[in-house]
Amino acid sequence: MRPRSGPVAALVLLVLSLAAAGCSDPPTQTARPASTPTATPTPGPAATPASTPTATPTPGPAARLAPAPTPEESIESALAEYIPWYGDPPYPLAVAPIRELWHRDAELGRAVAQAPWIADGLDHWEEDAVYGLQYLFDHDPALARRVLAYTLDEPVRSRDTLLPATLGRMSREHRDTFKLLIGQTWFADGLDAEERAFIVAVSHTTGVDGLYRGLLAERFSRSGAISLPLAGEVTLWAFSNDAPPTGEVLALAQRAVRGAEGIMGAPFPLDDLIILSLDVDGYDIAYGGVNWGDSVVLLRGERLLERDYGELLYHEIAHYWLPGEIGPFWLYEGGANMVAAYLLAGGRPLEVDENMVSYCRDHGVPDIHAVEVPDHPDPVAQSTCCYLFGQYFLTTLFHTVGEAAFSSAMRELYEAYASYEPPATDEQVYRVFLGHTPPDRRAAFLDAYRRLHGGPFLPVR
Repeated sequence: MRPRSGPVAALVLLVLSLAAAGCSDPPTQTARPASTPTATPTPGPAATPASTPTATPTPGPAARLAPAPTPEESIESALAEYIPWYGDPPYPLAVAPIRELWHRDAELGRAVAQAPWIADGLDHWEEDAVYGLQYLFDHDPALARRVLAYTLDEPVRSRDTLLPATLGRMSREHRDTFKLLIGQTWFADGLDAEERAFIVAVSHTTGVDGLYRGLLAERFSRSGAISLPLAGEVTLWAFSNDAPPTGEVLALAQRAVRGAEGIMGAPFPLDDLIILSLDVDGYDIAYGGVNWGDSVVLLRGERLLERDYGELLYHEIAHYWLPGEIGPFWLYEGGANMVAAYLLAGGRPLEVDENMVSYCRDHGVPDIHAVEVPDHPDPVAQSTCCYLFGQYFLTTLFHTVGEAAFSSAMRELYEAYASYEPPATDEQVYRVFLGHTPPDRRAAFLDAYRRLHGGPFLPVR
């Protein structure tokens, strides 16, 4: 979801114009010596003085009028006026659909360019919203205008910009289920805040027809709000397919976002936390969870213990700060495990448990470096140990460098992701943590990295 900008080359052509003009000086008259008269001279014809030639100016080229701008140039000029960051990285790809919309419908393109959520730059979800509006226009221009209208009233919330992103994606990738959605009576009647949030989450169930159709026909919901130290006000939405969500679900969500903000040192990235909790007993679906970036979907049933449900929710909410694009597998999955354990412990310092990685060592994964070795003889153990060894290693770093240094390092990694930087490599992760480690703890930090991570970038003893 993260388009990048590339270098732009400029070619400057310098044209030198050389002009030569010649002119001749008037002829110089030669003085005649006086003669002594001896006879009366016969008068001759009077001399006519030579006239000074007048230079005839060479006519210059006729003045040329500047050509009228092309329609594309006019659109570019208007967009540069409406959008303060137009043409600046990292957004060049993001403005392409706005140009296209303007070309096809100037009124709609202008409305998009002037939308309040456009002016201050685009995050990943807002970029998706811009493309989503273009896809909706391809399907139905009137629907595109209607969906855009939900994003024009301030304050604009995440659910409002996630709506065009979601519907645009569905119109391209899941056309049958998209048509089923927009054909619902409650959709045609206009979408309130809850319905916008619901559409974001339910879009991720289109692969299971029975679940999807059931949710469109009947859903249960509960909402609340929380004020966070860094993110400010966040609205919580809980949806379910079998029974009204309990207050405990919202309490777990509040505890998760508040605690994760603390340990990650960065604000929750959205105005809306949307959770869809599904009873999947009777479907051929395993228990688990997915953080889609715009919402969390939890798959549960009677055999899922209450503690396991809480841990699952904590893990998936942690992925808002630890998405797959942030860096290595062990970092984002082991990190989400670590944050979940931190929250389950009530935010208390975690204990390092050697038993956590005994399974990994018994299956040929002695350190973090080994979880990324290609063609490992036990790929299942290797994948599992991304979670286990990642959690163990990050917990060790938490104790080694201290909570403040750990949080500032994790914040730097997250902010690099949010700024469209490529995923961090193992060496870059190491250097970020090293940069935040207090000088009196660096020796212990290097020892932990050598023992538990390994890798060719570590300094030789």
